[in-house]
Amino acid sequence: MKTRLNLLSIISGIVVLASCGEIREQASEKWNLLDDKVEKLDSVINYEIEKVEQLDSIINYEMEKVNKLDSLIEDKSARVDSLLQRN
Repeated sequence: MKTRLNLLSIISGIVVLASCGEIREQASEKWNLLDDKVEKLDSVINYEIEKVEQLDSIINYEMEKVNKLDSLIEDKSARVDSLLQRN
């Protein structure tokens, strides 16, 4: 009876260890899949951030052009006003 109990305990222990190993392997696979998805998402986010930074740079460049044109228009308007006031 005692040997049967010991044998049953050993078999139960082996089954538990085997199932723990399978669970650990499945968890590891899920972790790797999640890690891959996180890396892909990070890559997409970085790409989109680069696009936003490029757009911001273009907007700043265009604002500089607008400001130059605005200054030019103000200068020309001042000249026209000056000429009109002389007459």
